[in-house]
Amino acid sequence: GAFNSLFEAKQFALERERHNLQIRLSNDSSLLDEEKEEIRNKIAVITKSIKEEGYSSLLIETVEVD
Repeated sequence: GAFNSLFEAKQFALERERHNLQIRLSNDSSLLDEEKEEIRNKIAVITKSIKEEGYSSLLIETVEVD
């Protein structure tokens, strides 16, 4: 493995997602204000999760299956 612990792997994944969201927010000029706000909220949740060294506050998107 590339990581010493599950915590390191989760932190890496969260940092990567936060970075990708920040790039999209900065570079995608077609985003609507609602989409920008949603991305900012996701970034805030990820940042809080990383700082707290926990993942219980991380929102998980779900999809309903018919």
